Amino acid sequence: MPIIKQLMPTFRLRQVDHVAVQAPPARAWEAIEAFDASSIPYIRWLFDLRLLPAFLAARLHGKPAPERARLALRDAGAAPGFFRIEEPAREICVGSIGKFWKSNIEFVPDAEPRFQSFAEPGFGKLTWSLRVDPRTGGGSWIDGALCRHNIEYASKRKSGRLAPPVLRVLEPGQFDAYQRDALKAGARDGQFKILRLTADRTFAEHFSRRVRDYQAA
Repeated sequence: MPIIKQLMPTFRLRQVDHVAVQAPPARAWEAIEAFDASSIPYIRWLFDLRLLPAFLAARLHGKPAPERARLALRDAGAAPGFFRIEEPAREICVGSIGKFWKSNIEFVPDAEPRFQSFAEPGFGKLTWSLRVDPRTGGGSWIDGALCRHNIEYASKRKSGRLAPPVLRVLEPGQFDAYQRDALKAGARDGQFKILRLTADRTFAEHFSRRVRDYQAA
């Protein structure tokens, strides 16, 4: 069984990507391990942007600048707040517990031994993995997986402070109408995106024509 399934058997969100390559598993793993994501300019820029408040605070107070993230697979799990479990030349799995939505993330120390049982509200758990498996007929499968679990959500659902989610099926054409209204209000056409998640309770008012609501159990 993959390490990530053992580490987080239950989750709120899971994403898995499969890539087929012609190289045999050993060669595919060598290539993955040698790759450094910080060599890609926009990825390096995104990580630096997240650290910008910390960089500015360090400069204002005359303190050393925070260390930039190391984004090579061989360094995965070495950053403070993370841990790493691996099956050599087959799978690497990195996990963490923390308040990931904060600019200065509050990590739970020594998270590995209590990762599965940790259930303190106000924290999230995440784990990601890369795994190489042989393909039938030759080559390899490279699987990337990401799992997340929001403990705060589970706590509020259990206590009743947060109602079950509702799936609302809308009549056709409402998203197109919302886009037209947004463009008229000044939104840029090339940058327009429908929100997937928002705390704005008025957002739903733009989509009043419904076919049916489906209430989760």
